[in-house]
Amino acid sequence: MFLPLHVLFYHRLNYPRKQDCWLWPENQLNSSGYGQLTIFRKGRRSRLLAHRLSYQIHKGKIPPGLQVMHTCDVKRCVNPHHLKVGTQLENEADKVIRGRSSRGEDRWCATITNKDAQKLLDQFRTGESIPILAARYQVTYWVAYSIAKRTRWKYLV
Repeated sequence: MFLPLHVLFYHRLNYPRKQDCWLWPENQLNSSGYGQLTIFRKGRRSRLLAHRLSYQIHKGKIPPGLQVMHTCDVKRCVNPHHLKVGTQLENEADKVIRGRSSRGEDRWCATITNKDAQKLLDQFRTGESIPILAARYQVTYWVAYSIAKRTRWKYLV
């Protein structure tokens, strides 16, 4: 016997109030912190993102090329009143406006601290060459170049 998706969806919630975040159970999150629901279709396991499923149950199909965005900034939230669709560009801009995007040393791939990046930029402005700065701060030429030429780390002063 197969249960409809909306039954599986509501089975995981504690029937919260309309204005509150409806938090997906912590033990059913993906590695990025979003709720997920595992289903079996045609003998294969599929994982659905809970906030996308909530949008589809309550508001209809997600238009092609659009993402479901959280207006409450809570990844676990599946309240349809806290969800809207937008482009990837709108979603990224929303993250920046709300201060949720990582930058500088907070990025997972950062190889230099904010303090050292500022020092590197200051020394470049006084005439130090990029290869020397890269060696001094033990970063690649391209990291030093992107800081010095302001293609990355643009918020440094």
